[in-house]
Amino acid sequence: WQLFFTSNSEEELLRFEKTIFNLFKVKGKIYSCTTNKYGTMNYVISCASLARVLSLTGVPTGEKVSKKYTIPSWILADKENFRCFVRRYFDCEGYVHPVLGHLHVGQSKTSAFLDSGLEFMNQIRDGLFEYFEITTSKPFVISWKSYRKDGSFSQEVRIKIKRKESIFRFAKYIGLETPHKKQALDAFLQANQNQFI
Repeated sequence: WQLFFTSNSEEELLRFEKTIFNLFKVKGKIYSCTTNKYGTMNYVISCASLARVLSLTGVPTGEKVSKKYTIPSWILADKENFRCFVRRYFDCEGYVHPVLGHLHVGQSKTSAFLDSGLEFMNQIRDGLFEYFEITTSKPFVISWKSYRKDGSFSQEVRIKIKRKESIFRFAKYIGLETPHKKQALDAFLQANQNQFI
């Protein structure tokens, strides 16, 4: 019963530490992640009671690429909860493409759990449209495969926000907090602002 938050940004890990401490008055430690080649770090909290509480609220446990889970109903049913969830999900898993001019976000799954990834991304797609009239692509599986040590592989299930009007609505109603992603989104808005004055 430990809680792991993974990032390649120490600044992001310290932001997470501050959030957790403000909410629950517990702290963890930063450790280098030795299980991948991306230079990531883990913020690890060893607090069984907090981990159990988060599990009861719907936070998935274990290795997420090989597990079925969806967005908890208490998040989907409330606009503000959904807004905060999607903002953080895009901050962690999203990408602002500066050349092609779109946002995308995804979830990696092993082949046996791709359907679960499609369901999860459809929940995000439906909520974005229902609450904020933001349109996205249908969820799709990218062809690139990430091979694991045991020879199995995972693929990313992804959605894209391509329409400029929807990107502006995303920035207005949801936004990003991770500095380099926020800067990229702000640059896109500035370059295209004349179309939406």
